[in-house]
Amino acid sequence: MGLTQSLSIHKDDAKSKIMGYHDVDTAARVARTLVFRESLANLNTLDVESGYPVGFVEYYADCQQDGQPLMLMIDVSSSEKNIEAGSNSSLTIRVGDHQPNDFADPHYRGMVPFSVAGAPRINLKGHLVEYDATPEDKVCFGRRHREAVSWYPSTSLHESRWVKFEIDSVYLIGGFGDRAYIGDIPVDTYLAAEPFPERKGPHRSHRGHGDHRGRGDRRNDRVHGDLKGYEDLQDLKAAISAVAIVGVASLIFRTYPHLKPLFLCCNKDSESEEDNKPLSDSTVVVDKEIEEWTDKQLKEFLKENEVIVPESATHSELVAFVQQIQK
Repeated sequence: MGLTQSLSIHKDDAKSKIMGYHDVDTAARVARTLVFRESLANLNTLDVESGYPVGFVEYYADCQQDGQPLMLMIDVSSSEKNIEAGSNSSLTIRVGDHQPNDFADPHYRGMVPFSVAGAPRINLKGHLVEYDATPEDKVCFGRRHREAVSWYPSTSLHESRWVKFEIDSVYLIGGFGDRAYIGDIPVDTYLAAEPFPERKGPHRSHRGHGDHRGRGDRRNDRVHGDLKGYEDLQDLKAAISAVAIVGVASLIFRTYPHLKPLFLCCNKDSESEEDNKPLSDSTVVVDKEIEEWTDKQLKEFLKENEVIVPESATHSELVAFVQQIQK
């Protein structure tokens, strides 16, 4: 064997060790990581009327970090009707399966940049089991799916229920077979596996579905590393806008002084001063202070953070939502 050929083989071996994997233990960790990071899944069932397999997107969250998704099922959904009629079910999840305003690290071992076929996807066969969601579960789920709070049991126009998807079998396609595992993963191995940590720093994309399609790791690092600068720029724009608004208002009042009382005068209502205290989401407060907020203050804070809460939410539930956001 020549020196050039030997160096080429060693180079390929090193590249394979860095990029790829074919052992089931690593595959289990990739699978657990995918389920934990994402929050949308195709729920696949057999249609009651036609007998054909159908799949519709459903919200989930791995709130317990046990690899078995927490789901909120609505009685009017086609998937729920098919399952109630006796259909088997499975979940299909791939890289990028999360809400557009959510974040998920798109980097996985053995994946190929710019390629959907070269990125991990998984099929979980299993069954739905009734589950009594805790307040922490509800907050966790609401953070991944903000509008879903309006569909929680006892708050929705439709009947809904919390369920866990208990897994009976796992099949992973880690990407292309030359660098990633493809095949079954024993359920016990999957459940015992620990997800990979996310990349350090501000790495996660706002793009939602298909995040992994970019221009490579270096471009991703550069773009996401600039997020702090982007946020500072947005703050500067907001400050400039505020100054401009004040300047325009001042000009209007000087030109039309009779309008000034109409803008500066405000009507007092019967609300207490406590209810009218301004809230700022820029200041992190301790849990004890949050518990002392009024329901109105809590709801205003959640509204500012784009979290929809049902009108029937109790004070303790509102506090739990705010505390989770502060964390």
